[in-house]
Amino acid sequence: MIETRRACLERVGGIRGVGLELGAFMRPTVSEASDPGVEMRYLDFFTTEQLREQAQKNGDDPDGVMPVDYVVAGEDYRSAIDRKFDFIIANHVFEHIVNPIPWLQMLCDLLEPEGHLLLTIPDRTPRCFDRFRDTTSFAHLMWDYLSDLTHEQKAWVHAVETNLYYDRAAANLTVTPQQLLNIDNIKKARHHPGVHCHVFLGATFLERIMKPMLYTRVVDFSLADYVPKSHWGEFYVVLRKGWTPFEFGLEEFYGQPLERPPREA
Repeated sequence: MIETRRACLERVGGIRGVGLELGAFMRPTVSEASDPGVEMRYLDFFTTEQLREQAQKNGDDPDGVMPVDYVVAGEDYRSAIDRKFDFIIANHVFEHIVNPIPWLQMLCDLLEPEGHLLLTIPDRTPRCFDRFRDTTSFAHLMWDYLSDLTHEQKAWVHAVETNLYYDRAAANLTVTPQQLLNIDNIKKARHHPGVHCHVFLGATFLERIMKPMLYTRVVDFSLADYVPKSHWGEFYVVLRKGWTPFEFGLEEFYGQPLERPPREA
């Protein structure tokens, strides 16, 4: 799994200089031990000590936890980080983000020019606990971005969907329809860091999400690599900082190809 993720960055020359990995815990994609010429930093919701305690509870060696350089509980890391990176790795983070477009904009700000961002995203498969949920649309992401609702209100909307459609059998949990559809229980839905705010399919992510997002230029990225499926139930997107035009296609969804970049704002 780690080798598959690394290969996406290696193909575009992305593993170089100083990198930042989000939520590496005990399985970093890139480390200074494996890549002596690279300098790494790690960011997490929890401190190194908290993660070591969790590793010990799991029966793992706490010394294997990667030291956390930046502890950030929210979706904007800029207040905790005062430098830029040559590459950033976000494995199984994108789907947890309440408002992905500002989050991508923030990561872009933390990258050096032509720096790379690797997104590893779980693929909704028939065996996934998200299997009953509809895949997130580009329109949904734009609503998250443009809506005047507070961050907490948007988070609650995602929590309600997860609460209603999460496949509890995948976690050996049971709930009756009466409990699930009880209006008071629905009102009690709460967001937490483990919620999958969004659900995606690797087979459609490029055409339905990434290309429209890049075309609107709401993020200053270009597409460097895309792997729609893997043996591990996840897919991969590598973005390069700096927008460049490319063949968008998309006639299947918009009636005609989008080949020309939009005018500068």
